[in-house]
Order: sequence, then C-alpha cells, then structure tokens
Amino acid sequence: MTTRGFKEEDFEIVGHLIAKTLRHPDDEKVLEEVKEEVKELTAKHPLYPDLEY
Repeated sequence: MTTRGFKEEDFEIVGHLIAKTLRHPDDEKVLEEVKEEVKELTAKHPLYPDLEY
C-alpha cells in the first residue's frame, strides 16, 4: 500500500474498513458500502498513475 502512496490517514481508513467487514461479514449492505469505499480509496491512489487506460 505504500507503493500506491497511502498516507497515515489512509491506513486508518483501511483499518476501519477491515473492522467493519469483520463485524458484519454477512451483511450485504455493509459489504457493499465497504466495497465502494475501497474503490474510492484506490482511485485516489492508483497503482500506476501515469498509465492511461
């Protein structure tokens, strides 16, 4: 994750997302929310920022 440029705040978010998932492993609504938050977080820090799709 440091390769992607994650900062301390981002790791805090990741920790909260992991905890949320572990607390509600069977709640599809929660899992979908986490999935969207992960998409937003990874979009902020693309693996190859100079690569154009």
